[in-house]
Amino acid sequence: MTTQDDVTLAAMIRSVPIHCLLLTLVPAVLAAVQLANSYINDVSLFVSVPFALVMVLFAVVLTQHQFARFRRQQVERTLQCPTAE
Repeated sequence: MTTQDDVTLAAMIRSVPIHCLLLTLVPAVLAAVQLANSYINDVSLFVSVPFALVMVLFAVVLTQHQFARFRRQQVERTLQCPTAE
């Protein structure tokens, strides 16, 4: 069930796009670049694959934390300025 009070990821991205870009996409891109670098330079996958996995997990955890913080801010904003009914 969806209500108007539900906060979506798209709303968070519209609200703070640069912050979302830095904390969500940059670690994932860094992981992909590291894997490509490992392939191009014939570096062992035992080094680059764990690094890539950690960076992707880092991006997931940061996104979840950022989304929880954004939802909390939305709730606090709603409590400070209740709409007149």
